[in-house]
Amino acid sequence: SPVDAREAVKPLSGIQGKFPDNLSLMTFHALDSSTVLLRLAHMFQAGESAVGSKPATVDISTLFPGRKIEGVQEVSLSSNRVLNPDLGTTEVTVSAMQIRTFLVKHGGAQGAATAAY
Repeated sequence: SPVDAREAVKPLSGIQGKFPDNLSLMTFHALDSSTVLLRLAHMFQAGESAVGSKPATVDISTLFPGRKIEGVQEVSLSSNRVLNPDLGTTEVTVSAMQIRTFLVKHGGAQGAATAAY
């Protein structure tokens, strides 16, 4: 019997849980072994869609399955200026037409001893 390719090939994703449909993961770039440059972009403009234009909230820790998040800094789009040195949370909200950039410091596997941010 024929096989549906969507069933035969499972998508590969490091994202655990639900990622908002109106949000795009623009950049996920390792700067070193424990720091990732992360850039999230909202895909709609204000008023473009009754549902899609709503702010999108995501927990950044879902992008690092099995890793402990030690700190999240918000930086400018070009990442050369710190906007918020410690968000104090891994949950971020991106509004319509907004791009937000973060430096995410992560450690080893959950429960492992790691250095402070």
